[in-house]
Amino acid sequence: MNHLYRLIYASRPAVPTSPGVIQALMESARRHNGLNGITGFLAYTPEAFVQALEGPAYALTACLGRLFQDPRHNHLQLMSYGPIDARTFPDWGMGCAALQQRHTLLLQRYCSAGRMTADAMTPAGALMLLEELSAEVMLKIPAGELALSA
Repeated sequence: MNHLYRLIYASRPAVPTSPGVIQALMESARRHNGLNGITGFLAYTPEAFVQALEGPAYALTACLGRLFQDPRHNHLQLMSYGPIDARTFPDWGMGCAALQQRHTLLLQRYCSAGRMTADAMTPAGALMLLEELSAEVMLKIPAGELALSA
């Protein structure tokens, strides 16, 4: 029996995605995720969040319930939820990347009309987008600092 699951969701920020807001979100997520065996990666723009979370089903279900209640999210849409064989983001307690102008081609590859919303991408496209962003972030972090960033 597989005890490892992944969920992918998209939402809209309810408050501006300032560096302070994102930092507080990441600190809270990393603390909680570390205690519950959850790993994942978040991509965001001023208009959207897309996130993949991986871990035990009970922990993801509880986390999803908190996300639906979180006042920082509007219009949260669950894109996928199901068992997986292995984690895609094993090194990230919670990784994060802000999409910027240089990511335009990446968005066009995985999102219709270049928009990062649940109705503009498939769950597989969302996962591939997050994987590419995760790899890009990993390349920028010195090996000794990964534990601090993840």
